[in-house]
Amino acid sequence: MGDARVGLLVLMGAVVCVLLIASANVASLALARAATRRREIALRAALGGSRGRIVRQVLTESALVSVAGGVAGVLLANWVLTALRPLVPPALTDVSPVHLDERVLVFTLVVSCVATLLFGLAPALGAARTELRSCLSSGGYTATGESKGRLRSAIVVVETALATVLLVGAGLMLKSLSRLQVTDTGIEAERLLTANISLPSARYRGRTQLAAFFRDVMAGIRAVPGVRAAGAVNALPLGGESSISLSFTIEGRPPSGANPNDRPWAEYLIATPGYFRAMGIPLVAGRDFADADDSRAPPVAVINETMAKRLWTGSSPLSARFRMPFDSVPRTIVGVVRDVRSRLKDSPGMQVYLPLEQEGSRFMTLAVRAGLAPSALVDAVQRAVAQQDPDVALHRVRTMTDVVAGSIAPDRRRTLLLGVFGALAVTLASIGIYGLMAYTVTRRAREIGVRIALGAARLDVLRLVMTSGLRQALTGVGLGVAGAWAATRVLAHLLYTVSPHDLSVFALGPLALVGVAALGCYLPARRATQVDPMVALRYE
Repeated sequence: MGDARVGLLVLMGAVVCVLLIASANVASLALARAATRRREIALRAALGGSRGRIVRQVLTESALVSVAGGVAGVLLANWVLTALRPLVPPALTDVSPVHLDERVLVFTLVVSCVATLLFGLAPALGAARTELRSCLSSGGYTATGESKGRLRSAIVVVETALATVLLVGAGLMLKSLSRLQVTDTGIEAERLLTANISLPSARYRGRTQLAAFFRDVMAGIRAVPGVRAAGAVNALPLGGESSISLSFTIEGRPPSGANPNDRPWAEYLIATPGYFRAMGIPLVAGRDFADADDSRAPPVAVINETMAKRLWTGSSPLSARFRMPFDSVPRTIVGVVRDVRSRLKDSPGMQVYLPLEQEGSRFMTLAVRAGLAPSALVDAVQRAVAQQDPDVALHRVRTMTDVVAGSIAPDRRRTLLLGVFGALAVTLASIGIYGLMAYTVTRRAREIGVRIALGAARLDVLRLVMTSGLRQALTGVGLGVAGAWAATRVLAHLLYTVSPHDLSVFALGPLALVGVAALGCYLPARRATQVDPMVALRYE
């Protein structure tokens, strides 16, 4: 699976984090609800309700919530799946159409049941351990309430930590994507049409026939109105076609060892005259291929800047000669062109371009530079090919802009999905913080009323409540930063020129989460400052 495997595992990890945060929220709400029903549960126990029946009742209520949420989730998943279909690569949809899979639904059902049992069990057991005397007496809830309050606080800390991990991961992917989008590919992608051609081996056997076909096709395409330049290459940069690398020896320089792996290696490409001009690849030194560079002429080659700088430092590589493994005589370097990225995330390596007339290839990609919209030239290019052979058709017809966008598409998909999961995590964590603080304010209404009655200023009450909530949020963020520091190393080879420990992301992401947490604390805290002491002192 290559990079896709790591990307899918990262997304699955994000799903698990969101599931844990959502389950923690439900558990926190269940604990709060159980605390408000302590007298009711104590009364049930006093009337003969066994501990097992009380546990079963609370778990049943949690299961009903899970089932209702699951049904809504399946309906929402069907709608979201329709919205996400454009993000799925066409090659994948051809192999396996995207739909709601029964096995995935069963898996989700099992996970939901397990989550219900795990996160509904704590409130259920807590409710079953209710002390009858303290609950049925007036105001006697302090000890149990404090223990459950600590548990709810721990839940908020955990979900804040998980949200921090997801937010940092999404921030790293977003920064990587932004750098990837502005990477210099070495070509001019605008107004460039590309199309693949595959010649049948039955009719095109020799190098001469292959060269003649492409020479005539190039002449026909260049004669089309609106075409500024045209060429062809056996492996289009960023197009996903695989090229090969071969070792070579430089004339006058003995190999460093008998092992071929000790010799320099370069990416091996076959191109036609006009290819560099069509792709917008500048010529740094020397000349382009010419029609005279045919099978009767001395073997020639064009190399890229990286190869020239590495092997001919401080001197010109023009007129230097080297030999590829299949060469019977050395070939002469006649030109140097700018570096081009074969894959967007990989730095340009050493590249050798050989003329099609001297090498031959049945599989080539046309590159047609247009003076107008490239899509308007498709029919004309197809006619130019059909004039040479009606049985040869173009396939994978794309603009170079689409090719570049396609090379970024996997990173864009991962970033979008991880960003969605991060936003969900932050939203759920903020809801959890808000719910805890709202519950805390409600439970402490009498205490807050007493403080206000004794002269406490509204600002002091606001600071008291917010400090309590922010302390838990900051603890969760601190743990989340530590967890993200360890976990984001998994993202290392999915990132482009971004460190998995990028300090700006590790600072801004948690800071944004602290801001959201502060808002979740502020709203209940402001309500606490509006408590009427007379009403609060009559509470319960």
